Amino acid sequence: MTGRFIFVAVGLAIASAALGQNIRPTSAEVPGPSPIARAEGRKILATIPTVTADVQSESETDCSHLVHDVYERAGFVYEYLSSSELYIGSANFTRVRVPQAGDLVVWRGHVGIIIDPKAHTFFSFVRSGPDTQFYDSPYWRSRGIARFFRYVTAKPLHAGRTLQAAGHPDDRPPQGDSRNSENPARASHAVSTVDARPTAVETSREIAFQVTGKNPSAEEVAAAFVEMNEDSGEALRTRSLSNPGESIIIYRELRVSAVQTKGKRGTALVRIESLGTLGDTQTGSPLRWREQSLGFEKTKRGWVVRPIKNTAYVRREVALQVLSARLADLAENMDTTPQQEREQREIIGLLNLLVANHSSTASAQSN
Repeated sequence: MTGRFIFVAVGLAIASAALGQNIRPTSAEVPGPSPIARAEGRKILATIPTVTADVQSESETDCSHLVHDVYERAGFVYEYLSSSELYIGSANFTRVRVPQAGDLVVWRGHVGIIIDPKAHTFFSFVRSGPDTQFYDSPYWRSRGIARFFRYVTAKPLHAGRTLQAAGHPDDRPPQGDSRNSENPARASHAVSTVDARPTAVETSREIAFQVTGKNPSAEEVAAAFVEMNEDSGEALRTRSLSNPGESIIIYRELRVSAVQTKGKRGTALVRIESLGTLGDTQTGSPLRWREQSLGFEKTKRGWVVRPIKNTAYVRREVALQVLSARLADLAENMDTTPQQEREQREIIGLLNLLVANHSSTASAQSN
């Protein structure tokens, strides 16, 4: 059913964009890279079905890899970037205020391709697999301010002017969800608004960090470790708490020591005060310190810290915020399924654990 809707939604968007195009005066060519035109955006949309046909299972891709594959298949090549990197900005894209079909819509931790800007729909890889959804729905608005980006090329098609944003006082969030009985054309889009959380969360990626001295200090390594895992909280927003697929460690405090550097390589000992590990039999046990070796090396980009494989580290404050939002999202649905009720109980149990452990620690420190 999802595959059928993707084909239909893409087809309607392409036809709508073609019929609605107005004749514009020919503008003078500007040398250098320029944003792609609407015709090129339609080419990106036309590529989506061919790429999704190759996606056999949820474990084979995530949102940023799927978007990258679509653009590459359509002939718009760029070096792979995670959604967090795209959100910051890339030389291959220019940020725009008003999106067109084929543009990127990016949050911190998720990215998709605009299908129909008038209907506010986008295509991406979510928990249920490749799907088309509304980027102004309550859930996606709760993810924060979305940014829109348009691919730039040295040889654009001159099918009309493209609108670039001039100065971005960080975009206002999309206006309220307007899908209602007063807008039947928009309400007729059979877009899933339930279970809209993305399933394939991008794991931590290596990051480059600058140092003040010749070699990294313990404080600089600790800051790099926190930055490297800043998006790991998305795993709590999307994955099963009882079977997350990889270790998700929620921690209260982080300490780095024993920093050793030899030539262009180094190691450090990371000690983490863990509140629990999702999917681990130790979850719910008293606070305990974990020790983990962390490697880093010097490259042309500066010092680079490598992520710890198959493990996500989430700060307690981030976990509380993400889990509370996830619980509120579930509570909006009055007709909950047994699975959703079980999910609510798991979230409440984990929230109680985080609060109880923190309260007991604070009480012990005050005595």
